[in-house]
Amino acid sequence: MPRRSWSCVLLIGTVGLGGAILGLGGCSDSNSAADLALLADLAMVDATVPTVALTGALYDPRKAGTAALIAGATVCLLPEPGTCVTSDTSGVYSLRVPAKTDVQVRFSSTGFVTDVFPLHLDADNEDFGVSMVPTDAYAMLQATAGKTQAADKGALIVTLLKGAGGILNDATLELVPAAGDGPFYYQTRAPDAVLGSSTGQGFTIFYNLPPTAGVELKITTKTGQACFANSAWEGTGGRFRGPIHADQLTSFAITCE
Repeated sequence: MPRRSWSCVLLIGTVGLGGAILGLGGCSDSNSAADLALLADLAMVDATVPTVALTGALYDPRKAGTAALIAGATVCLLPEPGTCVTSDTSGVYSLRVPAKTDVQVRFSSTGFVTDVFPLHLDADNEDFGVSMVPTDAYAMLQATAGKTQAADKGALIVTLLKGAGGILNDATLELVPAAGDGPFYYQTRAPDAVLGSSTGQGFTIFYNLPPTAGVELKITTKTGQACFANSAWEGTGGRFRGPIHADQLTSFAITCE
C-alpha cells in the first residue's frame, strides 16, 4: 500500500516559526488483531473499522542531527481517552488511527509546547514528522506580541500557502465572533502587533482563545482566491471551523489558489 508525505505547518527556530513538515519514518501496512483491539478499548473505535499507521519523527529545532530527535514524547489520538504512544529512542512514533476520517493528534513532551494537529486521513499509511516548539521560545514569542498565554486558554497558528507553491502574502484572518488576542502576523521570525495582513513568512497566531468545540476562522485574500484547509477543519471558500483546546496550540495550513 503506498504512503504519502504530509506538508503542513511546522514550528521551528529558537525564537521563530517557519518551514514545512516533512514526514519521516517507516510504517506498517498490517491491521493486527492487537492494533484493532487497542483502538476499540482506548480510542472508543469499533474494532471493525479499518485503520492506518500514522508515523513520524519528532525534533527539537534548537539541535542538529541525531541530537535533535525527541525520545519519550507522548502522541495521543483525541478526544480523551484516546490511544497514546511514546516516541522511541530514535524519536520515532507510530500510532494506529481510523482510516478515511478526520482526527486530532496531540504531541507533548517536557520542555515543549503541547501541539494539536487536526488531520484528514485517507486509506493509506501516513508519514507525519513534527518539529516541536520549545516552551522558552514560545514565551519569547508571546513577549514580542506583548501577550501572555493563559493556561486555561488555547492558541491557534495558521500557515497560509499558495496553490502554486510558496507563502501567501496580503491575506487577513479573523475569528467570527472575535475572541482572544490577535491576529498577529509574522515578520522577521516573530509576531508583529502592527501588521494588518500576512507577510512572506505566512504565519498568523491567535492567543488566549476560550476552549470550544468549534471556532470559525475567516480568511480574506487580496485577489479573492478560493482557500481550503490542509487539515480536518471543516469549511469551504474562506471560512473554516474547528476546535480549540485549553493549554494547547492548534496548528494547521491553508492553501489558497
